[in-house]
Amino acid sequence: MLVRMYLAAQVPNEECRHRLFNVRYDLKIRFLNDSDVDNVANSLAPIRWPSTVITPKSCQIASKNRLLFMIIVHSSVTNFKQREAMRSTWSNETTRLNFRYVFSTGRSLNVSIQKALEQEAEKYGDILQSYGVDNYKLLPVKAYSWIKFVHESCSHLNPTYIVKIDDDVDVNLYGMQNFLDEFRHVPRSVYCSTFKHIADRRPSSKYFLSTSEFPYRNLGIFCAGLAYTITFDLIPEMYKNVKIKRFVWLDDWYVTHALLHNVDFAIFDTSDLYLVSEEKRDAYRQLRQVLTDERPTPIFSHLRPRTFFTETKQQELWKRSQLCSNYSFLEI
Repeated sequence: MLVRMYLAAQVPNEECRHRLFNVRYDLKIRFLNDSDVDNVANSLAPIRWPSTVITPKSCQIASKNRLLFMIIVHSSVTNFKQREAMRSTWSNETTRLNFRYVFSTGRSLNVSIQKALEQEAEKYGDILQSYGVDNYKLLPVKAYSWIKFVHESCSHLNPTYIVKIDDDVDVNLYGMQNFLDEFRHVPRSVYCSTFKHIADRRPSSKYFLSTSEFPYRNLGIFCAGLAYTITFDLIPEMYKNVKIKRFVWLDDWYVTHALLHNVDFAIFDTSDLYLVSEEKRDAYRQLRQVLTDERPTPIFSHLRPRTFFTETKQQELWKRSQLCSNYSFLEI
């Protein structure tokens, strides 16, 4: 699936224009202790994380002003087309919007694919590759590599936010900037679509956690991994925790719960800014709510099942959801 980054869209009428220029965000605040259980353990032995194979040059580019955000994209090593689609949209906007981006990926055991990735990294300078094999259950390795990278190599740029997304998520870049700019003076915060679940013990499930991997019943509060935003002032403490907290392969829980364990911060539930569904009827229900002004124009989108939401169908729904997405600062 190619990623589509819409920077602007048509405004169909004055009513739509007025609605967009007067967006108000009513966010629910959540805290990790809402889980009612201490379910994060320290590792009994030092964690030996895989080394970094390729380091990007994204933070070597000077910036006159403080960055508002830096985007980290979790990308499968084979998703060359997805990365190229993002670059084609972002390349002309990094200076205007003053942001940086990095593609975090793992290692391929296929020599040809690995060579192609090395050539891609040499050409663009935006690839962060860990020596860990690119595997769904090793996603926390990608998280470790980018947390380490931004902490050690990007602090001088002092971005306000780190935005993590997957490479199959649709994003309204200007909408995201508009939202983040409104909250830029709120420190030590996370913005995401939140969950509160118990551990999935079904062996057939994609999200199965054995009792040996995770001995607790409750996962507690954590963020949907497809897209979340973290203020940069939390990165140093996450970097400390990544060295000592017990590894759990469920990366959205690991990053947005375990690595923020015993950290003073707040989670803002931004679920209304996501067009996300696992069922087509629910996806159209959400779209109808957007078009009737019952919820704001979405910033992120990820639709399933893929058997129904083909590339064409996803593009159709995403475009329809963005009809009013000309945020006020786009006016010239």
